[in-house]
Amino acid sequence: MTGGTRVADFVRPYAEPHAVRVVSGGLARGELTLEVETGDGRLIVRAIAGDEPAHPSRVGCAVPGNAQWVATRAQTLRTLEAMGYEAPRLVRTRAGEFVSRRGNWRCYGATWVPGTAVGPDDRQLVLAGEALGRLHALPFDPRRYPETGRSHWHPAAAVPAVARWLAQTAPLIPDAWRELHDAGQECVQQVRTRLPDLRETLTHGDAWPGNWIQTAAGRVALIDWEAGGAGPAMFDLGRALLECHLDADVAGGWLITPDAGRIRAFLTGYRRHFVPSPSELDALRASTMFGVALMAAVHFRQVLLDGAHGPHLDGRMTRLLNRAQAVGPVADLATAAIGELSG
Repeated sequence: MTGGTRVADFVRPYAEPHAVRVVSGGLARGELTLEVETGDGRLIVRAIAGDEPAHPSRVGCAVPGNAQWVATRAQTLRTLEAMGYEAPRLVRTRAGEFVSRRGNWRCYGATWVPGTAVGPDDRQLVLAGEALGRLHALPFDPRRYPETGRSHWHPAAAVPAVARWLAQTAPLIPDAWRELHDAGQECVQQVRTRLPDLRETLTHGDAWPGNWIQTAAGRVALIDWEAGGAGPAMFDLGRALLECHLDADVAGGWLITPDAGRIRAFLTGYRRHFVPSPSELDALRASTMFGVALMAAVHFRQVLLDGAHGPHLDGRMTRLLNRAQAVGPVADLATAAIGELSG
């Protein structure tokens, strides 16, 4: 950050802040999320250094840099509002802009979704499943909403990138990572075969309990849409089926153990609005694995090609190995649950 800019400067285009809290990130990292108290209530402001290239994990968005990534995130929120879906609403600046600028930074604001954090218990898992099912059931047509952003894992850009990074790092993979690398390569092959069977919908991209809010209306709303946009519904469902095993406070750590009860509860709500086709169910294992394969490929690239290192990368690898080993059991439990619910 240059010129003595403070985080409050990102907020003033929207309102004069009474209080500002950094939710995540920081100025030195080049992106941050702010919770803002104003005279009219609360809002969220997302700020990112716009002259930087987009992070590799956002490869599916098919944008060259952060400035374009911010614009597509804002547009996705506009599409959700146009379609009447319950999600944070994009907030214009006082000058009427959807994206504001402060030096080389780009920002967008969104409404605060009132409610309480979920646990989640079985009832909340059903409600969360309904929220994701309602999203996938929206009559989204990219020809009608052409500026809508793509999800971080949109296959048009993400599949070839993951395949390329896995191929580039194959000669360098240590034995301890070989199982994950092989699973990623197999997943890419399966996804390429299955793509014609996967319906493209609006997706959230990070449906886990920390992004679920219990509203006063007795529903669960999804927040934090940075990873979302157009993409295969089954990629989104697979991610949710893995991450629904976590509790919102992550008190027990980030590792998961497949639980038939949680999976059934989530799918009970999901199927009330969106029913996977037989061919989509056949692709569920590969779809569930693809998000893991994407992040594994990013990890291999950063560590083996770019020379990144640190404890946070070790923690990421532990989580990725855990998810890869859980994919098969989770997909099997989900397929069985859908069969029971259909009967």
